[in-house]
Amino acid sequence: MTSLFVIPEVAITYVINKCDYQSIQVLRKVCKFLCSFIDSIKIDLAINYIYVIVESEEIRLHLYFKQNSQIIIEYQKQENGNS
Repeated sequence: MTSLFVIPEVAITYVINKCDYQSIQVLRKVCKFLCSFIDSIKIDLAINYIYVIVESEEIRLHLYFKQNSQIIIEYQKQENGNS
């Protein structure tokens, strides 16, 4: 069985750059080695555009990636005043 420690950095970087944003975040949780490695390299997330909507009760952030995927982050004001 091959350990991540013996796989060349070029190969690991190549695989990581083929992943979408959510997959990269999952990989970061696999082990300390991958987390540190991912944090140390420049990753091409291939963001096509970012769309921000600001309204009185909420803020939405849309991230659109070249892999035809998207992430939507929403912040809404709660009745108790917290977000």
